[in-house]
Amino acid sequence: MKSIPEKFRQPSFWLTNTALIAATLILVACGEKPQPPAPPAPPVPQAAPPQLFQQDRDVLDKAKGVEQTVIKSADETKRAEEKQAK
Repeated sequence: MKSIPEKFRQPSFWLTNTALIAATLILVACGEKPQPPAPPAPPVPQAAPPQLFQQDRDVLDKAKGVEQTVIKSADETKRAEEKQAK
């Protein structure tokens, strides 16, 4: 037993090292478990081409034009009534 250094033959050396190894293993075992990879994101829908709603825009522009015509006609009628009243 002369070949083993005195330091390794002391019980406190083995007790300290065993405690450190046990604590390390416990901490490693209690660590966070790796999360499974997230599923790939769904593909982003592409924006609708401009001509998709072009028909709707045309109808809306036409309605705005009709509105202007109605407003103009109402103004003319009001002016005509005012002229007749004088």
